[in-house]
Amino acid sequence: MTSAPAWPALVFGWAMALGAVWLLAIVNASLARFRAQGLWMQHGAGAPAREVLRCLFKEPRDVHGADSLAWRLAPLLLLTLGGALLAFGPFGGALGLPAGLLVPLAALVLGAALQFVTGWAVNSGYALIGAGRALGLMVAALVPLALSLAALAVPAGSLQLDALVRSQQDSTWAIVQQPLGALLYLHCASLLAGWGPVDGPVDARLAGGVEAEMSGAPLLVWRLGRYLLLLGTATLAVPLYLGNGEGPILPPTAWVALKALGVAVIMLMAYHLLPRRSLSRAITESWRFLAPLALLNLAWALGLAVGGGLDGAAG
Repeated sequence: MTSAPAWPALVFGWAMALGAVWLLAIVNASLARFRAQGLWMQHGAGAPAREVLRCLFKEPRDVHGADSLAWRLAPLLLLTLGGALLAFGPFGGALGLPAGLLVPLAALVLGAALQFVTGWAVNSGYALIGAGRALGLMVAALVPLALSLAALAVPAGSLQLDALVRSQQDSTWAIVQQPLGALLYLHCASLLAGWGPVDGPVDARLAGGVEAEMSGAPLLVWRLGRYLLLLGTATLAVPLYLGNGEGPILPPTAWVALKALGVAVIMLMAYHLLPRRSLSRAITESWRFLAPLALLNLAWALGLAVGGGLDGAAG
């Protein structure tokens, strides 16, 4: 018996991802306009269409002295990495992979590293500053993020996503058991993806940062990859902290999509509406406060595991 071809599901998955990216681009443009001018949802709905047309009808820029191979491949690599992170989550059917949480953690780190390579390869001062920021965000976010993910493995006894989902089905959602860990994940993962409320690698005050010399179709592909990183980070939070597809009335797939979009919108709101901090301050806060808080969250998870969880403690 021959199996059904996989390409219809692949096409449908990419169509859903592009639709979600379009919605996030509208929210991002509206929030940016609100932050800059105090205007809400004026002309935000048409911003993605205008940006796509502007990039498609503009020629890519050539920069003298740039590493052309690395610079030209960077948008495609970021797009692939964002798609891989999105495919690893509940939509991709990869919840039971033996590598478990190591794969999305590696994808987020590679995303930050790719932003560094992009800024370094273009031979531009502003882009190089953005590249340095990408490295700084890796220093600030990696340790608290790894510790918060390790705390999730304590009640599940495994790093596999399907085991984490089953442990939440047997008790309560992880966001209830580890609210501090959920906040640490969202903050640190958004920093690695370049969407945190910190002076990041992409910054209009740096003439775009690592995007400073990009134009045309490469810029369009690069920004699509950034949105996919954002969406993949938000989608991964659903099986980690929000019980995957659990919810009333609607099918599980619908609940995963709604939860992922909700988390992505929250991340965008934090990116635009929270006070923007300098990179040096973010690194200092990470090592002084976030890393100890992540250790405290890990100790809390160990205590819940020994005590039988919140349900066992209540009983």
